[in-house]
Amino acid sequence: MGFDGYYNFVSYLTLIMGFATLVLSGEIGAITIGIGAVALTTSWMTDRGKLKLRIPSGWGYLAVLVVPFFFVDWQFISGSAISALIRLILFLSIFKLYTVKQDRDWLFLYSLSMFEMLLAAALSVSVLYIVMLIVYVMSLLLTLTASEIRRAKRTIEPVGEIEVFSTKSQKKANSPIVRHLFRASLVLLVLSLVLATPLFIFMPRPYSGWLGQMGGMPQSLSGFSDTVQLGDVASLKKNPQVVMHVKVEGAEHRILSRLKWRGIALDQYDGEKWQNTFVSRIFVRPQGDYFAVDNGPYQNQGEPIKQTFYIEPLSNPVIFAAWRPYVVRGNMRRVMRDYTSSLYSDDHSTSRITYTVDSDSTIIPPDLLRGARTVYPSQTRTVYLQLPATVDPRIRQLAIQITRGATNNYDRAKLIETYLRTQFEYTLEVPRTNEADALVDFLFNTKRGYCQYFATAMAVMLRSLGIPARIVNGFQTGDYNPMTGTFVVRQSDAHSWVEAFFPLAGPESSQWAEFDPTPSAGQSVYDDGFLTSLARLADAIDFMWQRNIISYDSQQQVRIWDRLEKQLAFMKSNVTYLFKQTGSLLGSGGISAWSISTWTMIGIGLIILIVTLVLMKKAGWFQGFGIWRWKWFSFFRGKPSYRESAFYYYDEMQHILAKRAIVRAPGQTPLELALTTDFPEVVHITRSYNRIRFSTADVGPDDLKEIANWLGKLRVRLKSQGRKKL
Repeated sequence: MGFDGYYNFVSYLTLIMGFATLVLSGEIGAITIGIGAVALTTSWMTDRGKLKLRIPSGWGYLAVLVVPFFFVDWQFISGSAISALIRLILFLSIFKLYTVKQDRDWLFLYSLSMFEMLLAAALSVSVLYIVMLIVYVMSLLLTLTASEIRRAKRTIEPVGEIEVFSTKSQKKANSPIVRHLFRASLVLLVLSLVLATPLFIFMPRPYSGWLGQMGGMPQSLSGFSDTVQLGDVASLKKNPQVVMHVKVEGAEHRILSRLKWRGIALDQYDGEKWQNTFVSRIFVRPQGDYFAVDNGPYQNQGEPIKQTFYIEPLSNPVIFAAWRPYVVRGNMRRVMRDYTSSLYSDDHSTSRITYTVDSDSTIIPPDLLRGARTVYPSQTRTVYLQLPATVDPRIRQLAIQITRGATNNYDRAKLIETYLRTQFEYTLEVPRTNEADALVDFLFNTKRGYCQYFATAMAVMLRSLGIPARIVNGFQTGDYNPMTGTFVVRQSDAHSWVEAFFPLAGPESSQWAEFDPTPSAGQSVYDDGFLTSLARLADAIDFMWQRNIISYDSQQQVRIWDRLEKQLAFMKSNVTYLFKQTGSLLGSGGISAWSISTWTMIGIGLIILIVTLVLMKKAGWFQGFGIWRWKWFSFFRGKPSYRESAFYYYDEMQHILAKRAIVRAPGQTPLELALTTDFPEVVHITRSYNRIRFSTADVGPDDLKEIANWLGKLRVRLKSQGRKKL
């Protein structure tokens, strides 16, 4: 690849990466993506001479037309300033791509690509962005260095036979330059990341996770509003999008297997939809750093189940938790609850939130529930025994038939739960007959449905028997990802179940018991295959990115400072202990108590070391050591050619002479300087240098060996004359 081809390649790579980051943000449609891709492709082919698509040079003034179009787009077409701004940038880029590009045009295109990257930073929270950012910065560094070389190349005039790029060996000459540019840009990229990392970590943040608040479009959970149509949950069950991650502590395996993340409870059923009639919500007063949302665990038994929720932006401000939550902690201004014990936060439709919940882990014994009273408060009867006036009487008859022989309400509820779990089939594709009532059709005709149908059927049958009940919408436990130690909860884990009321002593929430009538086929199952492992790995990377980068805020800074302070204190104690141990090994008096024989042995050891180094120096082991101040760059520059190595030796000779105050005066040629030194070795090295420097002939290892030999002789001569050692 020639240098001009390399320059075009890295320039278009920069433009493509800027455009790709905007595509990643999801803010541009398929048509705009297609137009941008076609423009970049055809412009590349035009610059390579394969197409002839150019805007006439006199049409540059047409670019001003994009300004009024931007306002028209904003106000009347897209209605979004961001979308209009993106189209403005793309229009200007396309206009410049099809012009005959001068240096200023390329610089304008680079500026637009940089603006695209910055705009995408505010619109995208994907972990892929950091990968694309690194590639973009690398390509931009390559482009800017190549652009500067290209500009400087046009200003250099040949001197004699010197050519920047030899036509005779164009391909061979360009290849090392490209490699050197790439390695130099890689060094700059690494240095930029190294310098930027501590700035990112420790720079004061007067905000709380600003990037985390740019979460894009929120997810709309249709089953978590105050009104839920029978059948709404099906749309969630078919969507694999991640809703939240949950980290659980303090839960035994037997409890963990039955955990559900409770969302919203619904109390009124009209035959077609469920509603939450308790629209008024009570603000929970904070108590220090937490909100007490209930009276505490039932009879103070067992350790609490501590759950940490990492919630994606949601259109529904529901606080999810395992049942019987009593403490909520988090960076939330307000927490609210309603009469159904559902919890709510402020709107977080544009931001991710993290909070911790303590839930009661006590399992109420079935015998205690069997002995519960059957006399209910008047409000409980009014709300949780409500049935539509048009309810089919066959539902109550079926409930009586199922529970025949039961002597208490708990056993009646378990019999209905078992009946639905064993006699019905789970499916998301619910068949329908001519029956207008969907619940009746499910119970007596199709006997096929999903969790919302099963929960509705059980709640209605319990109410028909005089047992207060309500349905709850939430999520199943989710898929456990061992890489993050969290449960990954997706929309497809959405679930509905039943809570029945049993009057017991204790907090009101402890009097509601969960029942899940959905068959096992409706429980989310995750395999451990190769594809699942890859999906978990991708999720772990994304989770770490969202948690540690996107949502990084001042609270995390404080935690990092605390950990750093503890580590420094730990290191200090270790060093102190080491000194104490060293002192004990050296004797009770430490170094001051060492004997003369000990100091004598140390002196002899130092003398042996010095003598060894002197002998190695005389043997020539360190000959040419000074040139290594260049060679440590070899990783980044690549292996030097024989010609470059000869230049290194000449520079080393100049370094030797400079130590003796022999330097070249302004206007003095290298050979004139050599003739004034009275050192034939300097003359030979200089003549070899001039021959190699100003000749296009090939340089081989013999030429290099000759210069190295003369340089060695120069060192020997200077030492034999009793001059200053080198």
